[in-house]
Amino acid sequence: DFLKDALSKLRLNDAALVYEPESKPILGRGFRCGFLGMLHVEITTERLRRDFNLDIKVSYPSLEYKIIEKSGKEYIISSPADWPNQEVIEQTLEQYAWLEIVCPSQYLGAVMTMMDDVEKTYIGTEYIGTHKVILIFELPLREIMTGFFDKLKSVTQGYASMDYKILE
Repeated sequence: DFLKDALSKLRLNDAALVYEPESKPILGRGFRCGFLGMLHVEITTERLRRDFNLDIKVSYPSLEYKIIEKSGKEYIISSPADWPNQEVIEQTLEQYAWLEIVCPSQYLGAVMTMMDDVEKTYIGTEYIGTHKVILIFELPLREIMTGFFDKLKSVTQGYASMDYKILE
């Protein structure tokens, strides 16, 4: 209850903080939180410790994968510990995202170079006037879950923003 109260108070001043209750066998009860990047994680964690005197454990994001076994059985896993033996797997499916990056057109080359290191499908480019561009990609969700936003901010000197929608 202390953590829930602390998160709700932080949420009043931080509209980007998103959280929902979650329970994991190893970690116990807690909250799944959404952040803008690693700096946002660090600031929020430090505020919970300092302002609310909470001793918290932070784990990094996990993704869900759909496993289809050779027997036809289908299920969702979100932990490497739940991964089945390779011999029984017929197919593994992962979540994809529709990603839109908005940045000044002067950073177009830097963003495209950054995206060379990412498994993706380039969808297109839309120009907003003469000074801004929207780059559209489809990519595995795992590509944007750890450190992507920080890299994007770095190559654009903080001028880019992004939005994504989870597909299948």
